[in-house]
Amino acid sequence: MSTTNVHSKPDGNQSISRYEVNSLQETFDLAEKLSLVFHPGHAIALIGDMGAGKTAFVRGFLLALGFEGVVRSPSFTIVNVYTSIPKVVHVDLYRLNAPEEMVALALDELRENAILFVEWGDRFQEEWGPVTHSMTFETPDGDPDQRVITVEQIA
Repeated sequence: MSTTNVHSKPDGNQSISRYEVNSLQETFDLAEKLSLVFHPGHAIALIGDMGAGKTAFVRGFLLALGFEGVVRSPSFTIVNVYTSIPKVVHVDLYRLNAPEEMVALALDELRENAILFVEWGDRFQEEWGPVTHSMTFETPDGDPDQRVITVEQIA
């Protein structure tokens, strides 16, 4: 895995990093690294095409936390809550058609004591609350194992 710091804030805190990963294991390694950064109350927008590695990243993140259960894509359930320590809430907004549908998800309540990962996180952002980090997943050569993952600290 190679890392490029694209931009640093004036106070020296990193705000944007770009990671090139070449395997599922390297995606899991990045997730483990970021498991030390993301904390309850953080809301992370996961942005990328289908198959770009968003759910794989969350699976690796949960493994890093010691979660031993099955981690599935929330494409059909919309919301998956994992009782890891800390708790993780994994949401997929792809199938939602209107901002009004967000109300029933109660993401404000779910995120209070959890780390919130939102796939298709560029949809309805105003309705699901402030984003602390944005992660963009790209597969430049169409190879699902080779990804460029950009992490931006927003707040």
